[in-house]
Amino acid sequence: MTIDLEMSVNNESAAIDGLRKLAFCKINDAVKILLAAHDFDAGLISKLDLFPVSEIKQNRDGGLEIKFYDRLKAFEMLINYTGCGENPQNSFYGALESAAKSVSEADEV
Repeated sequence: MTIDLEMSVNNESAAIDGLRKLAFCKINDAVKILLAAHDFDAGLISKLDLFPVSEIKQNRDGGLEIKFYDRLKAFEMLINYTGCGENPQNSFYGALESAAKSVSEADEV
């Protein structure tokens, strides 16, 4: 049972890390491929960060087309998944109310 819980926590952490990386990563390495399409060393590809790239195609004319994952969607999913999109007033009020209950319960004991 604890192994399943650990796997769940690890998967959740990996999902958050992946969404964060998609939302905030740079696309510089993909642009390098586009700019040097004809003079590009294939051995260099393994050293590039192509995490945000969803697809690379070469058209009939030899040009490259690179498609990226939707950063906005990744950002929205990250906000929803982590709860950062909550109304700050509600979060503050909830925390204040919880603290007041804790103090009230401590006074009763």
